[in-house]
Amino acid sequence: MVDISNEIGVPNTFILNIHPHTWQKDKFVNPDGGGSTNKEGGQTVILTNVPR
Repeated sequence: MVDISNEIGVPNTFILNIHPHTWQKDKFVNPDGGGSTNKEGGQTVILTNVPR
């Protein structure tokens, strides 16, 4: 989790990267259509109003 408040000019704003390495269901294979056979996925989330 990284404080990005100064970069975007919004106080108490953070960016969080979530990247699990344990997806096992076949519905997660090749999520972007690029031909990959791995079953990993991730999200980048922006959190606001998080006091320091």
